[in-house]
Amino acid sequence: MRNIEIPHDLKAGFEAISQVDNQQLMIIIDVLNSFPLGFNVQRLVKQLSEHGIDISNIDLLSQSIFYIGNVILQHPDAPKEDILGGLIDSYSKKNHSVAGDILEQLKNNLQRIIGSIHNIVLTIKAIRLFVDNERNFQEVKIITDIRTVFDEPISRSPKNALIIHQLRITYLCDYGEIKDIHFSLSNEDLQKFRDHITRAIEKESEIVNTLSNNQDINVIQLL
Repeated sequence: MRNIEIPHDLKAGFEAISQVDNQQLMIIIDVLNSFPLGFNVQRLVKQLSEHGIDISNIDLLSQSIFYIGNVILQHPDAPKEDILGGLIDSYSKKNHSVAGDILEQLKNNLQRIIGSIHNIVLTIKAIRLFVDNERNFQEVKIITDIRTVFDEPISRSPKNALIIHQLRITYLCDYGEIKDIHFSLSNEDLQKFRDHITRAIEKESEIVNTLSNNQDINVIQLL
């Protein structure tokens, strides 16, 4: 049995898994088996809701399923029975008063989920590869502003102005801190950005088509 520590904030998620009945569990298993590669936990919540899973902690349930995927990746050589035993042991330690039948229901539900989580494990692995950098992009914003260019003496009414596009890129450092970096861009700079982005999109499309047609390789699109 593996030494696994369920995060405290996911305790309610595992409790929700223990309360899922057989009909709901079958729906969850069907969603997991067909879950598209590259989709995130928010998409799992959406798909479960669309398939009729109506429970109060569906967000935490979905996060717990992704957490299980992380655990499997952290112990790649561990038999699934060891992963299951570690999860049950951790949950029981956090819930000393949990009834035996509830614990058995959780064990049965987790066993089915672990057996159907392959696509989520691959997705998490792809995400890890994608973010294995010193800095990772978070968001971008461009603010367009106009600046007056004064002549001498400055008491004269200005007759010239400059348009500046302020590019702000927010990124996540490998040690967890979120930072911003700013650039001033001209219209010509924007044209260069557009050209490079368009070219990159076209190259990706061509690579995807080539891999799909000639090598039968599925390209994971992270969403």
